[in-house]
Amino acid sequence: MRSPFVALCCLLWGGALAAQTDSAASPPLPIDHWAARAAARAWAMGLAPGYFPAQRSAPRGLVAQALREAAERDPEQAAGWLRRFEEEFPEYAGRTVLLGGRAGLVTDHEAGRTEPAFGAYGFRREPFALPDRDEWAGAATVALGVRAAAAIARVEAGTEGVEVPVWDVSAAWGPLGASVGREAVGYGTARSGGIVVTGAAPMVRGQVQTLRPVELPSLLRYLGPATFHSSLSRLPQSRHPGRPWFWTARAGFQPHPRLQLGVNRASVFGGDSIATPVTAGNVARMFLGILSAEFENQVIAADGRWRLPTERVLPATVYFEWGSEDASGAWWKVPGRTFGLFLPRLGRDLAGGAELTRFSKQCCGNPSWYMHASQPGGWVYGNRPLGHPLGGEGWEALAYGQAELLDARLRLEGRAFVRRRGQEGLERPERASNLYAPVRTGGSVGGSLDAVWRLGARLDARVALERDAGDGWREQRLRADLSYLF
Repeated sequence: MRSPFVALCCLLWGGALAAQTDSAASPPLPIDHWAARAAARAWAMGLAPGYFPAQRSAPRGLVAQALREAAERDPEQAAGWLRRFEEEFPEYAGRTVLLGGRAGLVTDHEAGRTEPAFGAYGFRREPFALPDRDEWAGAATVALGVRAAAAIARVEAGTEGVEVPVWDVSAAWGPLGASVGREAVGYGTARSGGIVVTGAAPMVRGQVQTLRPVELPSLLRYLGPATFHSSLSRLPQSRHPGRPWFWTARAGFQPHPRLQLGVNRASVFGGDSIATPVTAGNVARMFLGILSAEFENQVIAADGRWRLPTERVLPATVYFEWGSEDASGAWWKVPGRTFGLFLPRLGRDLAGGAELTRFSKQCCGNPSWYMHASQPGGWVYGNRPLGHPLGGEGWEALAYGQAELLDARLRLEGRAFVRRRGQEGLERPERASNLYAPVRTGGSVGGSLDAVWRLGARLDARVALERDAGDGWREQRLRADLSYLF
């Protein structure tokens, strides 16, 4: 499956190059931004059939187009989304704006977090507790744009000093975009997280992508509108000896207005923990899907979503993601799987869904999930998992809901889940297939609540709560901010 993936990526890129039109830079939205959620809901209701981002961090311009199309098709449902978006990003309201952003206060409190395990097999180091975090800061996000180029940066100055947690410099050429910055990269269809890469932590990366779906030439047009994304970054020395490279890629296509499909890949390669050098030949073989236990650690998945023809009764979308670690036969013998159902219109203001995720335990000569003997840092960036937050072997049942109230000025999103992690790590620690085994082995119950309220035309308030608790441990987070838009 990997070699056809490379060929498909080349075809997508060639199709995009052949479809040049006027360029307009389009900075990425945060993965959890309310407008990206609204645009995805609009697609699920059939109001924005062209909404198909290349990755979870959707370009602003594509989201604006989806909300505008949804408002034209169903003003009662979507006009409030569009008004709120244009208040936040006035350049999409037809006004000439070179400089914009937000400024305000933010507080972030975390307790009970655990650093994922390091190493694998007999060289594995168990997870350990991280210090609690309490931060208060003043924060400002500034954006500057001129037609084909744009730059954004978020600066926070507070009790932990001055940081620039997010920044991005991007350029556009027709439907193509390229950028360098510190932003999250995420793939997959699940609300809980992607199997290959979720986007839980911003990383310094360079990326190329389609800013909107492109039509492929000749017979390839029957694949429908297509998208492509790829990024390259380096993992931090604090966990990964020699700062190895981290490469991601996704190719997606929409053969029918109701059906979207994608293939996702990522790989950790290079660094001081391996003797195999980073050469053009070794990198080319990795791109082609030729596996080497001494060069790279790869994860691959396929995903899809299908909008069911049930609009007259109840709009519904089913979705899945199915992935594997980098070994022969792992795709069928030890897969990671997510299956879900999304109901986008439970009344005008409500939507909800449910999904089940399961990662198989190690067997049949296949490696542990998210761990690798030659890349001991594992599938982790800093101290957060790159893949699904479950961390590997186990299962999660999740229910979620969202509401847009007061003409979409108040947005609520809630989740509740039950998890069971790493039973194999308790029984045989040397074969642990979960990044959090054995300290979080067993069941846990948790959830989250995220509330965003547009208090006035230029004033936003947000409160986000998260909690996961098991036998003898508890992890929780509170984040709140108050921002003035300018």
